[in-house]
Amino acid sequence: NQRKWESTRATGSNFFTDVLSWNNLNLAQVQQSFSNASQVDEISSMARLNYQFKSRYLFTVTARRDGTSVFGANHKYGLFPSAAFAWVLSDEPLLGNISFINFLKLRLSYGSVGNQAINPYQSLSQSANTQYVYGDNGATVNAVYNSTMANSDLRWETTVSKNAAIDFDLFDGRIGGTLEYYDMNTRDLLLNRSLPSPTGFSRVFSNLGSTRNTGIEVALNTVNIQSGKFKWNSNVMFSYNKNQIIHLYGSDNNKDGIEDDDLGNNWFIGKPISINYDYVLEGVYQEGEPMPAGTKPGFLKFKDLNKDGKIDAADRTVISQREPKYRWGINNTFKYGNLSLSVFINAMTGWDQSFYLLDPVNNYPGRPVNMLDAGWWTPENKSNTRPSLAYTNPYGYAYYTSRDFIRIQDVSIAYEFSNDKMKQWKMNSLRVYVSGKNLKTFTDYAGQDPESGYNWAGYPTARSITAGFNLSF
Repeated sequence: NQRKWESTRATGSNFFTDVLSWNNLNLAQVQQSFSNASQVDEISSMARLNYQFKSRYLFTVTARRDGTSVFGANHKYGLFPSAAFAWVLSDEPLLGNISFINFLKLRLSYGSVGNQAINPYQSLSQSANTQYVYGDNGATVNAVYNSTMANSDLRWETTVSKNAAIDFDLFDGRIGGTLEYYDMNTRDLLLNRSLPSPTGFSRVFSNLGSTRNTGIEVALNTVNIQSGKFKWNSNVMFSYNKNQIIHLYGSDNNKDGIEDDDLGNNWFIGKPISINYDYVLEGVYQEGEPMPAGTKPGFLKFKDLNKDGKIDAADRTVISQREPKYRWGINNTFKYGNLSLSVFINAMTGWDQSFYLLDPVNNYPGRPVNMLDAGWWTPENKSNTRPSLAYTNPYGYAYYTSRDFIRIQDVSIAYEFSNDKMKQWKMNSLRVYVSGKNLKTFTDYAGQDPESGYNWAGYPTARSITAGFNLSF
């Protein structure tokens, strides 16, 4: 597989005549040209062996070797093996005689996959151009400089996964679904690492440490009621994921026997990759309450974690994560004759986001977005969550809001006309429907939409109502 990109662009400005437009850029007093090119080469080979015994013991072994030009000279290729086993338990004599078990299957798998999702030439020292003026009224010259740091050891990111799952169908199809547990360990993560400014570079693509994701996924399909013309089906989906950093650089600069965290990137051993690291808010100082020097009623109160009698950078900690811990959804479908109603509810919980609102006077992000809505602190309105307008946020607290939500995502009602009526009207089928999306969201989120996050355009997710019909002759 090969991907190529080439582009050439020319611009002109300050034309003494625009009669020829872009057909003659030579008439421009200022002329510029730009060109760009890139190429990525990839090659893959794979072998797979499937074996089946008695139609109920299933084995699969796979090995693949992938190569890509985006990595360093000595790390172009990666080898990724995998194996899987499945056992149809319901075909065993012992379980085959249990009347309520229609199908039962156990699945186990172990394997690795590679990730090469970076732009080309990240392992090389790239160049950029700029213009420089030597001295006052000096000549302007074009200069070329190293814009990125080379990393000849850049290599594949590898994820090793272990899965165990059970597929089932019970009570003649009344209950069915899948229960799955996974354990994914990723090493040599491809990350754009921040660098200290004295290096001359702001970032470099590197393979860093390892992470672990463990969790469960549940999919359940049920026929709750089936009586005469009425039927009620449910589809339930639930997932839980625990993400944590296992290893970073292996450094121990303070010699305490524990691997060092990376405070500059907010990466902490044993914590999720994407976290909120800040002070712990305890409320707002009220009138008559003991408070530190320089603090006034209406100022934010933070927890002294190390008990040293002062609030400083040492009192910051991981207070929440930015990705949801739990995701779940439930879809209910009700049918009575030719009439059907479907309702889908979607939810995500266990995540927070920071918020700022630019102060129109000082252009200073010192106040939370929803402070004006919730009511700032005043002697008459003794808020314990929002500071006074005099508070300038000297600690740079980012103000956090929960992104937890439960949403009525989709609702649809439809009527499908009977075959007799279709024959009478000389049509094959006719279905009339009305559907709505994003009808109602239950959340304490301060922004426009808790699922997509803060939107600088200021628009929430649209609510839509659609009506129509499907007709065939």
